[in-house]
Amino acid sequence: MTRFFGYTTLLTLLLFLMNTLVVCGQFINVQIDVEPDVEATVVRSLDFGAIPTGIGEVSISLGDMDMGVFSIQAIQTQRLLISLQQPTHLEHESLDARIPLHLELAYTDFGINDYNQAREITRDMEEIVIQPIPGNISTVWSAAHIYVYGWIDIGNVPEGVYTAEVTLYVEYE
Repeated sequence: MTRFFGYTTLLTLLLFLMNTLVVCGQFINVQIDVEPDVEATVVRSLDFGAIPTGIGEVSISLGDMDMGVFSIQAIQTQRLLISLQQPTHLEHESLDARIPLHLELAYTDFGINDYNQAREITRDMEEIVIQPIPGNISTVWSAAHIYVYGWIDIGNVPEGVYTAEVTLYVEYE
C-alpha cells in the first residue's frame, strides 16, 4: 500500500507540474485600437478693430494682443495637416468696396502657447507632428497652437463693416 501511495503522489505531482507548464505556455494577445481625436478651440479671434478710412496699412504682428490664436488638442505624435483658406480682400457688407487682406500663420507643436517659440507656416499645407509637453510624460495628450496675424490696407473706402470668411483647415491622420 505504501508503494501505491507513493506512485499516486508522484503521478499527482507530475500532473500538477504538467498543468503548470501548460499554463505558463499560454499567450494572451491584446489589441487596442485607439481612434485619434482632435479638438480645435478658438483661444482668441483675430481682430483689426474699428479703423478710420484712409489710414493706410494696419498690421497685427505675431505676438500682438489682437492676433488670432487657436489651440488644437491631440494625441502625441498625431500628424496634422494645417492650411488657411483666405480671400485677398475684405468686402463691404452692402457696397462694392474692398480692403486688401494678407494673413500669415505660425505654430508651436509641443503643448505650450508661446508665440516666441513659434515657427512660420510657409506652405499651403503644412504638416505638424504633435510633440510631448516638455517635462510632462504623464499624459498622452498635447497641443499645437496656431497664430494668425497679418495686415489690411485701408485706403479711401466708404465707411461700414467689411468682412471675409477665413477658414483654418486641420486634417489629421
